[in-house]
Amino acid sequence: MYRFALRGRWLAGLVGLLVVTSVCVRLGVWQLDRRDERLAFNATVAERAEQLPAPFDVALSEADGDPDAVEYRTVSATGTYDAEREFLIRARSYQGSPGEHVVTPLVLDDGRAILVNRGFVPLVDPTAPVPEAAKPPAERVDVVGVARAPQAGGRFDPASDGAQAAGTLGFITRVDVERVGRELPYDLVPLSIWIEDDRPDEAGVPIPLLPPELGEGPHLPYAIQWFGFALVFLVGWGLLVRRHAAGLGRPSSNGRGATAR
Repeated sequence: MYRFALRGRWLAGLVGLLVVTSVCVRLGVWQLDRRDERLAFNATVAERAEQLPAPFDVALSEADGDPDAVEYRTVSATGTYDAEREFLIRARSYQGSPGEHVVTPLVLDDGRAILVNRGFVPLVDPTAPVPEAAKPPAERVDVVGVARAPQAGGRFDPASDGAQAAGTLGFITRVDVERVGRELPYDLVPLSIWIEDDRPDEAGVPIPLLPPELGEGPHLPYAIQWFGFALVFLVGWGLLVRRHAAGLGRPSSNGRGATAR
C-alpha cells in the first residue's frame, strides 16, 4: 500500500524532505556546539576572575609567556601614559549609546609599554579627538584591570605607514598589539589591560567597560527550535503519506480502489 511513496513525485518529495530535515538537525547540533563553547568560555572567565591579582609580568611568567593563558585575569602595571600616541577603537556601544574605546600606551620603567583600554567615550563628533575630560593623568599611575590577549586586526584598519609614531593613527577596530607595535617607538607587552567595572560611574569619562556577559545565550532554545522543525517535517510527511494510502484503500465508485499517483 505504501510503495507509491518510493515512486515518482513522492520519491522526489522524500529526498527533498530528507535534505531539509538534515539541514535542520545540523543547525541544531551547531547551536549545541556553540552553547558548549559559551559554557567553556564562561568557566574560563569565572576561574581566572577568582585568581589573585598579580603584576602582568608575574602573571605572564606563571603562564610561560602565553597571553591566552592570562586572558581575563586581573593584573596590574605601573607607568606613565603616553597620551600623544593613544588611539580610538571605533564602532563601540555602551547600553545602546554609540561611541568608542580609548586605548593609551602605558610606558613602563624598563622602556616597554602595555596598551591600556581605558574605557568608553560617547560619540559626539566622529572627526573630533578624544575629549579633554577623557585625557589620562600626566603623572605616574598604577593601573589595575583585566588582561586581554592580542586581537587580530580588522579588515578596515589603517595600513601600517608609520602614522602612529607621529601620533596620528587615530583609530583601529581592535586592539591588535602587533599592528600597533609597528607604529610605536618602544616594544609592547604581548597583551593589553582593559579597565572594567560591573557598576561604572557614568558621570566621568572614559566610562569603565562592563565585564563580559556570562549567560548561556539563546543557543539551547535555537537548537530545540531546529530539532522541532525537523520533527514537524517528518511527522507531517508521515501523516501525508498515511492519508494518501488510506485514500488508496477506499473503494471507488466503480468498486475499485483509487489509482496511485
